[in-house]
Amino acid sequence: MALLKTYSIASDITSQDLTEALLHRELVDAGDIVSFTGLNRAGDVLEVHGTSYTESNVDATVLAHVKATFVHQEVSYAEMYFQGNSTDSVIAEANTPVKVAGTTTCDEKTDDFTHTSNKLTFKGEASKKFHVIATVSSTLGTGSGTKLVNFAIAKNDSVVAKTIAEDNESDTETTETALEGIIDLDNGDYVELYAENETDAEDILVVDLMFIIKQI
Repeated sequence: MALLKTYSIASDITSQDLTEALLHRELVDAGDIVSFTGLNRAGDVLEVHGTSYTESNVDATVLAHVKATFVHQEVSYAEMYFQGNSTDSVIAEANTPVKVAGTTTCDEKTDDFTHTSNKLTFKGEASKKFHVIATVSSTLGTGSGTKLVNFAIAKNDSVVAKTIAEDNESDTETTETALEGIIDLDNGDYVELYAENETDAEDILVVDLMFIIKQI
């Protein structure tokens, strides 16, 4: 990791630097030169001799007189999935994205996510950037022939355009689709999987879904 800045703790660290200190890895003894190398995870905690501090209550005295160990908080993540789903995603009209139907299970997540069916909501205090990945096995739920179908990750009920993945679906086979994107989430933001039939209003059946979101 590249060196960002160096400071002498005892003399020239400022309040702005204190905030930056809490976003990076290394703090050492008074009089030493401190190297802050980039991890850039806002909201992480500095632990000094068993006492935890944030940017709001740590001060230069703390940094100047004790040896500090940076404690790295866990990365936020969540996973939801279903297998063997038989509930169609109902398409009322062509070219209109809808939330994918099916009851998801969430076995793995950190405390800053909540889960309801096909929906993961971020409850963290600070905005974070996430890598979101979805893999889908699907077929036509109604009708016959071949249809042009889109899948996309949606944030707060709006499709994230860069995540759209397009496939030809038929009633005679199951199609595998993968999609992903990097998405910023604030407290209360949520992500879901959406589907769209570009050809007509025939329903789409997502049989299997794996949906993973992980902080980067």
